[in-house]
Amino acid sequence: MKQPLWDNVWYRWIERDLELKLRVIPRSGRTEYGPVRGGRLVVRVSGAPVDGKANAGLLKFLATSFACSRGSVTLISGERSREKLVRIASPVVIPPVLRTGLKHLGG
Repeated sequence: MKQPLWDNVWYRWIERDLELKLRVIPRSGRTEYGPVRGGRLVVRVSGAPVDGKANAGLLKFLATSFACSRGSVTLISGERSREKLVRIASPVVIPPVLRTGLKHLGG
């Protein structure tokens, strides 16, 4: 199956699944969304990048934000990098802070 082009620089819909290009900033004061920079959505996470704590915190934050189970959020690439690609299977809601930037153009 041919993969859809990136609808925007930092996200794309593949049928009902959403892929996000992220720039993660660990050891932040709190976990929250930041601006879009360099073609990636910035996400600040409070966890340190030690023993996978920052990644675990990121995936839990995304699952909560998109109202889906933790198992619906997959880290596709960037396990040891600040630049990550994440897939969210059939997100239930779009977080209010992202609604203006994310438009469902897929199926």
